[in-house]
Amino acid sequence: MVSTLWSPPPSLWFVLFVIIFFASGDGGPAAALELDTQAAYLAKMKEQFPGPGMSRWWDFTSPAPDYCSFHGVTCDRSGNVTGIDVTSWRLVGRLPPGVCAALPALRELRMAYNDVRGGFPLGVLNCTSLEVLNLSFSGVSGAVPPDLSPLRALRVLDLSNNLFTGAFPTSIANVTSLEVVNLNQNPGFDVWRPAESLFVPLRRIRVLILSTTSMRGGIPAWFGNMTSLTDLELSGNYLTGTIPVSLARLPRLQFLELYYNELEGGVPAELGNLTQLTDIDLSENRLTGGIPESLCALRNLRVLQIYTNRLTGPIPAVLGNSTQLRILSVYRNQLTGEIPADLGRYSDLNVIEVSENQLMGPLPPYACVNRKLQYILVLSNLLTGPIPPAYAECTPLLRFRVSNNHLEGDVPPGIFGLPHASIVDLNYNHFTGPVAATVAGATNLTSLFGSNNQMSGVLPPEIAGASELVKIDLSNNLIAGPIPESVGRLSKLNQLSLQGNRLNGSIPETLAGLKTLNVLNLSDNALSGEIPESLCKLLPNSLDFSNNNLSGPVPLQLIKEGLLESVAGNPGLCVAFRLNLTDPALPLCPLPSLRRGLAGDLWVVGVCALVCALAMLALARRWVLRARRLAEQDGALASSPGSSSSYDVTSFHKLTFDQYEILEALIDTNIVGHGGSGTVYKIELSSGELVAVKKLWVSTRRLRRPSSKQYAYSSKATTKCDVYSFGVVLMELATGRKPIEPEFGDTRDIVHWVSGKVAAGAGAEADALDKRLAWSPYKEEMVQALRVALRCTCSMPALRPTMADVVQMLAEAGPPAGRTTKGHQGRQTSSSCYSSLEVN
Repeated sequence: MVSTLWSPPPSLWFVLFVIIFFASGDGGPAAALELDTQAAYLAKMKEQFPGPGMSRWWDFTSPAPDYCSFHGVTCDRSGNVTGIDVTSWRLVGRLPPGVCAALPALRELRMAYNDVRGGFPLGVLNCTSLEVLNLSFSGVSGAVPPDLSPLRALRVLDLSNNLFTGAFPTSIANVTSLEVVNLNQNPGFDVWRPAESLFVPLRRIRVLILSTTSMRGGIPAWFGNMTSLTDLELSGNYLTGTIPVSLARLPRLQFLELYYNELEGGVPAELGNLTQLTDIDLSENRLTGGIPESLCALRNLRVLQIYTNRLTGPIPAVLGNSTQLRILSVYRNQLTGEIPADLGRYSDLNVIEVSENQLMGPLPPYACVNRKLQYILVLSNLLTGPIPPAYAECTPLLRFRVSNNHLEGDVPPGIFGLPHASIVDLNYNHFTGPVAATVAGATNLTSLFGSNNQMSGVLPPEIAGASELVKIDLSNNLIAGPIPESVGRLSKLNQLSLQGNRLNGSIPETLAGLKTLNVLNLSDNALSGEIPESLCKLLPNSLDFSNNNLSGPVPLQLIKEGLLESVAGNPGLCVAFRLNLTDPALPLCPLPSLRRGLAGDLWVVGVCALVCALAMLALARRWVLRARRLAEQDGALASSPGSSSSYDVTSFHKLTFDQYEILEALIDTNIVGHGGSGTVYKIELSSGELVAVKKLWVSTRRLRRPSSKQYAYSSKATTKCDVYSFGVVLMELATGRKPIEPEFGDTRDIVHWVSGKVAAGAGAEADALDKRLAWSPYKEEMVQALRVALRCTCSMPALRPTMADVVQMLAEAGPPAGRTTKGHQGRQTSSSCYSSLEVN
């Protein structure tokens, strides 16, 4: 007999499946529908916040997406979303509406450090299960809803560091479940004053942070009734009055921050009753009196900050017994006495900031005994004695600043080599000894200050190992020896101040490699030799080589830039030329020195000589040809009546003739040529001498060529006449215009016109150029040439350059080898004729 197992028909299988489906979970088909709704909302949220952050929510294409495994999403056992945390995902967008309807089990919504648009997301007000709402640092603007009472389960409300405006949300008083309220840094709220009815109902509140929320008035005494508080922060509100003694009745208080207000009076000694207090910050107020000893004796105190007040008296010595103190910041007060000797001996002290007081005595010897100290800031006090040797082994130090005191003795070598320090500041003390070679180990050092001490020895070549150095100031010490050439490897150096020492030897040419240098002061030393020409490439904002033993020619660029005062007090220096009579009394260089000073410009001198020789040959040939032609015509010319016009005659050489003899000979038959400014006549005098006379053009509109005004009425002529003429020709070439055109106006010529364009700035300069050369890639060089022309036509002859200078400036204005697209940068000045204009 064969027995078989009974198998239900297919219809019965379906019934069993439905029963099991309805029996599972919390609500059967309703739960399944709920899960689908949640997936749809999360997909909508991803759509509203596009960007790489939301790529962590990847699978919305399958029929049943596993969103509970998404990063930042938490669910309960039934698959209901209970938390969304997208903190710091850098999202930009709006929270979709209907969040509570779609996610009814949501208890935590954390969206800090994003960019939430559209103001406060009103949809969260219907989330009756929501316990945590964090929208801090999310750029939320607009008003906070006037009624937050629907959030009856809310424990944590963090809306800090946003852009809220309008009325302060006083409705938080109705959310009695609140334990944490953080509205820090919302200065856009309307001015408001705390009312007892607003906060006292919040009996569970532990953290109340209302800093920078436009709160005004005094600190109410009833804050002392909020006995659950562990953190009270009211900073940055311009609160007035005194610190209420009632705050001492908060037995659980750990953090008290009242800085950046206008509080007055003393620090209540009763605050010493806050046995749980760990951090107190009363800085930036108007507090007076002393630092209570009872406050400093608190055994849990880690942070004591009362800087920038008007406190007097000593720092209580009991602070040295603390086993928890990490930060002591009491700078900018009127404190006296000594720094507690045992400070840091029993605690992992991290910060000492006691600057700008009147403290005396030695530095605390045990401050870094536990190797945690990072900041020693004691500048501007009356401290005495040496630097404790243990400080040299305090390797965590980031800043060591002891300037403006009366400290003395040799600086421990390890101080110069602190591996993590960014600033070592020893200025204005009585320190002795050398700058130690250990400075090579200061790989993070950016500023080394040791000025106005009595430090000696030499500047160690190992200083190049501190490759991050930006500022070095060791001025006014007794440092001797040469400046190490290795200093030129400090590529980030911005300031090198070594003045007032005993440095000798020559100035290293390697300093020219310091491309970022703005301050170079080597004055008041015993440096010798020549000033390296290469240093002129730096053109620092401040340059001083004065009062040394330097010799030889001053580099031409220093003269051109008007920096002769920076080399004064060096009797061996000389100058190749003087720009004007007001220059410091440096002697002119003898010829050999002049040649050495111009060694870099030999090719320019050669070109000038060649051009001058060719020009002289051409003029000589022209003169011979004209003289031969005139000799052939001389006997055949007949006299004609003289002109009835009147003339002014000015002699540049004293000759023995009468001016009437000249006037009578100004006839057409004696014309030998026509120039741009007049006609030239050849006249034979009664004495047999031959002279050339130029008759200058003078129009009825009083338009004269500036140079005529080709010196005509002056008693002397100089080479500056040729410079002026060259400048006018250069302007004609660059602008494509004639010396006098209607465009310039009735009383202006090309010189005045170009001068106005250059003074108006870069755009107007380019507008003055010849329009036919608009395609040229050398517009910048043409503008430079225009500036050179302007200097040549200066109305004051003494300020015009020599032709040698003109050649040099034009050569420098030309396109350099491997020219880049970076433009030349000149420094504009309002002085006459752009006399200090840079031509790069």
